[in-house]
Amino acid sequence: MGCAGAGAATSVSQWISVMPMLYFLYKSIPFSILGNDAKSSALTVAVKSYASAGSLVLLRTIAKIVAYSCTASAAAALGSVSMAAYSLTFNLGFATSQLCESVSIAAQSLLARDVPFNTTRKQTAAKHVIKRSMQLGLLSSVTLTVVTLINQKNILAKMTSNLEVRAAAAAIMPVVLATQIFKSLAYSTNGVLLGGLDWIYSSVGMTAAAAVLIGLLKALPNSLWNIWVALLAFMAGQVT
Repeated sequence: MGCAGAGAATSVSQWISVMPMLYFLYKSIPFSILGNDAKSSALTVAVKSYASAGSLVLLRTIAKIVAYSCTASAAAALGSVSMAAYSLTFNLGFATSQLCESVSIAAQSLLARDVPFNTTRKQTAAKHVIKRSMQLGLLSSVTLTVVTLINQKNILAKMTSNLEVRAAAAAIMPVVLATQIFKSLAYSTNGVLLGGLDWIYSSVGMTAAAAVLIGLLKALPNSLWNIWVALLAFMAGQVT
């Protein structure tokens, strides 16, 4: 079915995955999508709280989208081979993203459960979660980086049959793999910030990192290597 089939399958899988989550959420906290019988005062407070956090998360998301759009645009300006190599290497990080996202979500959930951190036990538990989150994220990305480095030729051969694209991807592999390591730390850091309900710092950090990326794309000569250097700075900026 080609691209249309892939899109349809993705859409169906999203709907299928959300159903059990809604069910378990309803079991924990009964809610109604069509109506709300809560008191107006409580509803007003909830809406204000949601709008405050949601607007900051939206800003964070927009900054991330803009950053990735700029790198994709810069790669497209280099031609079809460079764009294909960029897409290939960008997709290499998919496994790293999924593993690190799971670590991030786990840390976020564990930290949010203990907010506010107003007791010694909660503070100790939070420190433990933060430490383990960083360690697991880093371990996952380093392991995948080593595996990718060892099997680089086979991986590239399976992802494309175009020799020019393979060569272009292989040439930038060192900086791509370095970016993956910082990506793991970025995911863990963002999980900790969101779990601690620090919406402002998370949004400001992402926006600042995106600004650094755009600045590097403007300052450096346009090349695949420099695009990935900008992405490396983008990931590192989210950790600092």
